[in-house]
Amino acid sequence: MKRIVVFSAVLILCFSLFASGARIFRFGAGIGVDGNSGARTEVKLNAISRPFSFNVANPFVRAEYGIGFGRGGFTFTKLSAVAGVELFRSMKNPLAFTMSNKGPWSPAISAGITTDFNDTDVYTELSLFRVLDKDFIYEWFTVFAVFDRLEISSMKTWGVCFIRLTSMF
Repeated sequence: MKRIVVFSAVLILCFSLFASGARIFRFGAGIGVDGNSGARTEVKLNAISRPFSFNVANPFVRAEYGIGFGRGGFTFTKLSAVAGVELFRSMKNPLAFTMSNKGPWSPAISAGITTDFNDTDVYTELSLFRVLDKDFIYEWFTVFAVFDRLEISSMKTWGVCFIRLTSMF
């Protein structure tokens, strides 16, 4: 009886993902350049998963590894795990002049945790200048803030991701 229940649950889950138009293996990898209020520039390598293709409230998850350059030289900065949502997709793209292929404008908000293995903080970001392409995600001037996890009203740092380019496969 237990096997039948487990098999039925897995079958229903697989069918619901298929029926919703899920793309199970929709992953990407990219690179971005950040600057923050601590006078530090970071190069971030990221991996993203966008399993669905909804036109409104499309979820995604991203992992980032940061390498910093600043007054103290070259350092490992942070490892981040972020969950977010693309708010909508619109072909009335105010950023169309930046693209050779017309792609939808898709602003996103996200939140997650970030750690340097000594301290863990809360990470939030808003990406208004974000354009999708068939195989790429282009983001410019994404603003972010890092808050202390124990005192959420205390902002530790803020910054701007100047550019993030992600290749989807």
